[in-house]
Amino acid sequence: MSLLLDLLETARAPSAEKVTPVPYTGAASTALGVFGRGTDPTERQLDLTTTESTLLSIIDLIAGDTAAVIWDLYRGETSSDMQPPEGVEPLGRRQHLAVKLWHQPNRFMTGMHFRTVLAWHYEAVGEAWAVCDYASPGVPGSFWPVRPDRIRPVTDPDAYLTGYVYTGPSGERVPLELNEVIRITRPHPLDPHRGIGPVPALMLPLTTSLTSQQWIQAFFDNDATPGGTIELGRDEILGDDDYATFRRRWNEQHRGVNRAHRVGILEIGEFKPTVVDLQKLQVTEMRHLTRDQVLEAYRIHKHMIGASDDVNRANAVAADDSYARRILHRRVRYWYDFANGPYLQCFGKTGQGVYWCPDNVIPEDEEAENAERDSIAAAFKSYVDAGVPIEQAAEWLELPFNSGRSGASPTEIALLVQKMYLGIGELGKPNVLLSTEEGRRVIAAAGGAEYLDDWTPPTVVPSTREPEPPQLPPNAPTQLPPATGEDDAVDEEA
Repeated sequence: MSLLLDLLETARAPSAEKVTPVPYTGAASTALGVFGRGTDPTERQLDLTTTESTLLSIIDLIAGDTAAVIWDLYRGETSSDMQPPEGVEPLGRRQHLAVKLWHQPNRFMTGMHFRTVLAWHYEAVGEAWAVCDYASPGVPGSFWPVRPDRIRPVTDPDAYLTGYVYTGPSGERVPLELNEVIRITRPHPLDPHRGIGPVPALMLPLTTSLTSQQWIQAFFDNDATPGGTIELGRDEILGDDDYATFRRRWNEQHRGVNRAHRVGILEIGEFKPTVVDLQKLQVTEMRHLTRDQVLEAYRIHKHMIGASDDVNRANAVAADDSYARRILHRRVRYWYDFANGPYLQCFGKTGQGVYWCPDNVIPEDEEAENAERDSIAAAFKSYVDAGVPIEQAAEWLELPFNSGRSGASPTEIALLVQKMYLGIGELGKPNVLLSTEEGRRVIAAAGGAEYLDDWTPPTVVPSTREPEPPQLPPNAPTQLPPATGEDDAVDEEA
């Protein structure tokens, strides 16, 4: 595989030829991927994600967290729980091309940059598209993210889908084969070839919010002074030339922040200002309503975007946990299917027999684990106290239980202690000295055999010292008297 990677690096070396598989900028444009303000609905929705603060904050949060998840490639078959195998080392960049391109999809983007762009598109409009540029058949050379508004599926009533067409910034069209395009989509209920995101449902409230902010900006650009009317008398009718001159002089003297609060001089007419009550406009309430609607669409707690007006530690921790379990984990699941499906399929036979696994994004809940452990322990005790056999109680609570003889019961431990104290050996006689083997058999009979497997009895080294003679009392005779034979005679008579 290393030789293949070296050849690929040579093919991907900088050259004066075309680098990207599709055009990203027009002939007179120098910006890469800048969203315009055209008439296409998808383009306007993408553009809205860069102009509305709440929407920008939420998409940046989810897209950034999704792209930051660490992935590893393993040999074997995919698992439904997205967990890597235990004790198996993942493949490195020099071991598989899919790993190298995952971290460096092209020479202009990092892996996180690439995944952030796709995640941003997905969160906005429910579609994320990428184009694969092959170095040779079955060997991808690079991957490139493309805007959803620039790519169009080519459908067929019989074949369902025959390819794609990419429209460049200058209007040029590039046909693409099925194996050249990979995507992640949130299924659209009306169009099986497209996706749907929250932004289309938020167009009305977001547009209303932006319009109100533009009105406020225009209000302050006009020195925060409300407009008004200049009323003329019946005899003060102005001609076109006089009207133009009057209007020009008024704007020169009073229009704009730099000319605020100047004294107005009117040769004719009377100025009557328009009364504007900003409190009645409820600009703040309108802004909060729009924010809540965006949060509702993405099912995000406002703590996640820094709004902490009524947030405490308890619901902040709960919000973080809910976000990881219900939002981020679901996105990772979409990427799991994408990485092990369309992405690895681009590598042909080398993409078979391997699979991607992400890091766990759900944080550990110590309080929940402790509460669950205490609950299981209480339930186990209540079962045993009620007379349920230990094996049955463990099975009901799905607890590990070894049915073999690996431990002693309380009765067996008591008998063991009694035997050791009384010195009862294998012959059942009390007050005898137990040998090493007898002691081991007693312990094994009480269920402690597994603890004696590696036990070696101590080696007894005989002493080389000569035994000392017994010590006699101080008054004891040193020699015994000679025998007289009287004791023997008494015995015979008896």
